[in-house]
Order: sequence, then structure tokens, then C-alpha cells
Amino acid sequence: MFTIEYVVARGKMQPVVVERMASAAERLVVALNTAKSLFAKVHAERSPPPDGYQILDHAGTVVLRSWEARP
Repeated sequence: MFTIEYVVARGKMQPVVVERMASAAERLVVALNTAKSLFAKVHAERSPPPDGYQILDHAGTVVLRSWEARP
């Protein structure tokens, strides 16, 4: 099981989570595909919109990040 967090990233500051969801996926690649496929929807619904997402494993460790920080 993984957790997907959509984040706003500003420079070198810690990213701010704007939405968090659980994924029942057992493989990281499946959780990644879910994060990618839902990104546009979350981006359109949130203010400020997220810059990307990070995926955490069952222990809460970030195993994948995808975003470009805003200046």
C-alpha cells in the first residue's frame, strides 16, 4: 500500500501537501500511474495548484518525488 501526496513546492522549503490519498497498489509503478493520471484533476481543483506529487510507502518513507519547485 502507498500514499500519494500532491504538493506545492517553493524553492528549498519543505513541500506543502495540498491533497493526500491512499493507494491500494502493491507495486510502485501502479501507484505512480495513479498519481500521474489524477494529477490534472487535482491541479484543476486545488488553489494553489500542486507542482507535483510524492509517493510514500507503508512506513511513511518517500519513495518517489516528481515536481519542479517554484521560485
